Amino acid sequence: AVGNVFPVVLYLVAALVTFTTMARFVDEERTQSGILKALGYTNRQIMAKFILYGLAAGLVGTIVGIIAGNLLLSPLISDIITQTTVIGPAKLHFYPLWTGLPCSYLWFPRSCQLTWWLVGELTEKPAQLLFTLSHRSQGSSIWLEKWPAIWSRLSFTHKVTARNIFRYKLRMLMTIFGVAGTVALLFGGLGIRSSISGVVQRQFGELIHYDMLVVENSRATEEELDKLTHFVQSDQVRQSLPVAFEQLNQTVEENGQRKNLSISLYISDRRDFGNQVSLESSTGQPIKLIDRGIVLTEKLAQIYGVSVGDKLSLTLEDKEVSVRVEAVADMYAGHFIYMTDSYYEQVTGKQKTANAYLVQLKDSQLGHIQTLASQLLAMPAVKILVQNTSLINMLTT
Repeated sequence: AVGNVFPVVLYLVAALVTFTTMARFVDEERTQSGILKALGYTNRQIMAKFILYGLAAGLVGTIVGIIAGNLLLSPLISDIITQTTVIGPAKLHFYPLWTGLPCSYLWFPRSCQLTWWLVGELTEKPAQLLFTLSHRSQGSSIWLEKWPAIWSRLSFTHKVTARNIFRYKLRMLMTIFGVAGTVALLFGGLGIRSSISGVVQRQFGELIHYDMLVVENSRATEEELDKLTHFVQSDQVRQSLPVAFEQLNQTVEENGQRKNLSISLYISDRRDFGNQVSLESSTGQPIKLIDRGIVLTEKLAQIYGVSVGDKLSLTLEDKEVSVRVEAVADMYAGHFIYMTDSYYEQVTGKQKTANAYLVQLKDSQLGHIQTLASQLLAMPAVKILVQNTSLINMLTT
């Protein structure tokens, strides 16, 4: 939602700059308009010159902006975000509707603005248009001068500034809204960064304690799996926990729109995840896994519109099953579902064996984790590897 506000502010600033530029363009071409009118050109022909020029310039700028934004800026930002993680590059999509709507909103007011200014200007006679336009406010007093207690205390520079503000009101509005929009974006960015830092500390400092998730390759040989087991039991690892992991892709409807969710499913043969994951409610109460239902995170419960005791439909083992929500856990980033292996067998009719490790390293520095991650990804027995430290670094920078 916050990301949708930034483009609106930027479009408003661009519109103000455009309006000011076109107003200055009409004023500067006043003499040219008088010459054209004296030569017999109609008002419609003269207006077409300005409107076509404005639309042509806007069209060229829009095309360049669309190409640069989609082909240069988006991949650049994507690379900055993903270069410190092992996840693949982001998929880029072009949205004609959302690209065309802002452009049409910008072009239509520009045409109306030019028409309004030109109609007022072209009502004058050619001889009047040949004279330079003199501003009425130029040289006249401003209302602030009627307050001697204030005006007399202003320096010469401040008086000149005040006069310019009241003489060029459109430039004043552009400056005010431009600076206000820029400062708003700055505060918004700082606020988001502060919020994310609190989320990171809560989730990856108090709730999730493992450094990486290592998922086995089902096609790996026994020898290749032994190498992975040897690493998990090596001196570099403080502790590890075997779990069953599955990445679910679910389609849900939220606010009248269908959305695709990526959900991480963790299945354990224990009542908890040891020292790797601390499942807690929003009130701080510990949550234990039981064989009567699942534990899902708070945001996921809000999306599905369920609470404790409700039923939830999931696609497991290529079929849709109904599961009971036993508890809602406090988690801020990502979507997670936790359940016991016994309950998984109840709802699917199939057993789920451990195929992944939650690994907590002795050295949790980013550089060390990335080095180990590169070594693990080179192993044929490793299918997926997720680094929490890289995700933390991505969120906080």
